[in-house]
Amino acid sequence: MKLAPNASLTWLSYALSCFPQHLFGRAGSAIEDALHYAIPILDTAEIRKGLEAYERGEWAEAERWFEAALVKGAPDSAPHLLLAISQLRLGKIEDALGHLVTAKNMEEAGAMGAGSEGR
Repeated sequence: MKLAPNASLTWLSYALSCFPQHLFGRAGSAIEDALHYAIPILDTAEIRKGLEAYERGEWAEAERWFEAALVKGAPDSAPHLLLAISQLRLGKIEDALGHLVTAKNMEEAGAMGAGSEGR
């Protein structure tokens, strides 16, 4: 599917639309595309360790590190999205959906804030 590369809300909306249809592979791909094209990933020790586990396909280990990043107060949507993908791979669909919704809400708030700054 072709979507505007920098449109994080478009990618995340598409990912959300996949859930009721049980298209979890497509949802995960859309989240990965949002992270790749539109959403920066902060460089913290927890995120780095989570990404290392993610790259190895060690989803439970990745989940643990991304949860640790959130506990430390990571202020952006990327850890929620990385956690959502890890949880999708683990079959934790409802947990993944919760983090995807949280991340989308964060992205929407950021977009609305950026829009009001231009006034």
